[in-house]
Amino acid sequence: MSNRKNHHFVPQFYFRRFSTDGKSVCAIAKATGQLIAQAPVKSQASKNNFYGTPEVENILGEIEGECSRTLRTLSDLADPALLDDDDISRLLMYIALQRSRTMSARTNGQFFQDKITRLLLEVQPNNCNEFDEEAKKTMLEGLEHFGVDPVQAQQLQMSVAVESAGALEDLHPIILDNKTNRPFIFGDAPVVFYNAYYRDVRHRGVLGLSTPGLLAFLPLSAEKCLMLMDPACYKIQKMRNNRVQVREFCDVVALNKLQLHAASSCIYFGEFQYAS
Repeated sequence: MSNRKNHHFVPQFYFRRFSTDGKSVCAIAKATGQLIAQAPVKSQASKNNFYGTPEVENILGEIEGECSRTLRTLSDLADPALLDDDDISRLLMYIALQRSRTMSARTNGQFFQDKITRLLLEVQPNNCNEFDEEAKKTMLEGLEHFGVDPVQAQQLQMSVAVESAGALEDLHPIILDNKTNRPFIFGDAPVVFYNAYYRDVRHRGVLGLSTPGLLAFLPLSAEKCLMLMDPACYKIQKMRNNRVQVREFCDVVALNKLQLHAASSCIYFGEFQYAS
């Protein structure tokens, strides 16, 4: 069993799909705009002991091996609908798991997790007769310092994602073939959910796995992007064999913007000539 401390929240095999030399990719730091011509794959989208224990990292490594083969199969198929049932299950699991395992997922979920924990802790002193009013007041005043362990919270989030991946089965897999002279890019949170069907809804979440109109995007290379689409809410014209040729530069820009917004710290691409 591996005891490596450097845990990747985007697997190295995925980076290599965009690398020209198999060892490095081009990177842009989101906060500063700093360009890195050769960012080593082995040190990207990773952090020491990110998952807390080597056991979690090893389990993820086993899953990644299976999913890597599925993504290769998907990329080689003329029609993504030809994936067999096992590959579809692995693909959906990878989509759900990858979205839940990143730094972005941890950061975005922390506020909600802490708020729920404080609400639960707030109820306990009020329902307990062992404390006087002064003790209850002291306990309630200290709640602002309480929060969940982010590592444990994310482990639970990842477990729920894997168990819930089957909810994506009603989404239709489509390959977007980039026919422009600009590449698809990806960020350190490469699985992006979006909902154009409910884009005007602001009072509730619209990115649940079972929400009508959900779209999921995962770039597969500079030239290909996987899209999972709800066929009950969208109709796509000029699609053949479940593939769409993307010929408008503005469409590539729109897809790349999703990656820019979802990323926590870094954006990646294959060839430095596109850096500007």
